[in-house]
Amino acid sequence: MTTTKYYFETSRLLITEWHSIDNNPHLQINLADTIKKILTPSVTHSLPADWQNIHTDDHAKNWIKARDSEGVTLLIIEKQTNIPIGLFILTKDEDLSCEAALRIGYILEEPAWGKGFASELIEGFIVWCSHNKISLLTAGIDKGNIASKRVLEKNGFTCSLQNSSEDNLFFQYYINPK
Repeated sequence: MTTTKYYFETSRLLITEWHSIDNNPHLQINLADTIKKILTPSVTHSLPADWQNIHTDDHAKNWIKARDSEGVTLLIIEKQTNIPIGLFILTKDEDLSCEAALRIGYILEEPAWGKGFASELIEGFIVWCSHNKISLLTAGIDKGNIASKRVLEKNGFTCSLQNSSEDNLFFQYYINPK
């Protein structure tokens, strides 16, 4: 990944690289505790095994280290409370030769579901991408995740591939630079 500073805001959310919180005196956040709070069984049930059952600080710290080796992870922070409500994960799309292509994934804690935060997050990120030379976004979701499918479609993503050997759908969004 490039050294781009991933940071943007929406009307209700602040999205910032998770290690940048160490330098922000307004955000008193323990990252390991935040991971344990967000990655509950109901949130991670359709995710890979290494995303399951994160109950200890050591397991959370190892999970954080693994995500850092794969790409960039951002915290989704609700502005009103200054509390993280989710994670936004960005990785280089290795399947495409396009340098400006990213794979995205987001996870919201269960109390944040159904409040429009995911749609707001994706809409805000598309705007950020249009100003930062990102031209293509790809997102994969579990076939049964109707809410995420609606979020992506509402924000202009189109279903590009269904992996028949897995229970995933893949969506793409081409960004017009501003």
